[in-house]
Amino acid sequence: MLVSARSLALMMECGRLEPYSDVSGIRTLCDTAKQYELGVVFANLAYLPVVVYELRGTPIRPALPIAFPFGATSSAVKAFEARQGLEQGAQEFDMVMSLQRFKSGDDAYVREDIAAVVDAVDGAMVKVILETCYLTKPEIVRASQIAKDAGAKYVKTSTGYGRYCARVVDVQLIRDNVEIGIKAAGDVEDLYTCLAMLKAGATRIGTNPEDAARIIDDFRGQHDEIVELGEASRRSAELRETPAP
Repeated sequence: MLVSARSLALMMECGRLEPYSDVSGIRTLCDTAKQYELGVVFANLAYLPVVVYELRGTPIRPALPIAFPFGATSSAVKAFEARQGLEQGAQEFDMVMSLQRFKSGDDAYVREDIAAVVDAVDGAMVKVILETCYLTKPEIVRASQIAKDAGAKYVKTSTGYGRYCARVVDVQLIRDNVEIGIKAAGDVEDLYTCLAMLKAGATRIGTNPEDAARIIDDFRGQHDEIVELGEASRRSAELRETPAP
């Protein structure tokens, strides 16, 4: 797999989903996304119109989290939120899986819950947030398969609000067992970690705009314009282990 600063930027999905985010921060997020030509920008439903407006005329895709961060609303509410987001201009949707029902063994409910959102957005990209920090290895595989069966195109490791976030071992586990796209999200704060996630099997990276900018800048500073992923990962590891002068 070849990787460049441009392809890396397109894999980046950034948002300002903190409860204290203000409109100024949303506009700064969009400015960073335009400067670095990121792939996707997330905002909660209240700020989605601002993101759609700020990104008009660009190829950057506005996106909406659904039932974020706990996934604890009903399927009908999730579908309604998704439809409203679609009407307001969202092009991608990251829904939080019903973790409570999943842990209770109600796989049929979880599958129908995901399918309700998939149906509501009429073919738009749906990614299912698993919150892997609360799942065993078999549960991660089972949840990923349920998401695929329900029509989702991707699973996402984390909301960023759990005990821990993306781990290489979890990305590898999904890659090796379920044929579905993988988004590694949360705690991907540097180039070394980002490349490790891609090497493990992720093709989307969820992070904040500041870390995305630093990752892309560091890639430009460390690598040729286009480089093989394994070589980029090896070089970044070497630089990480080299003590500062």
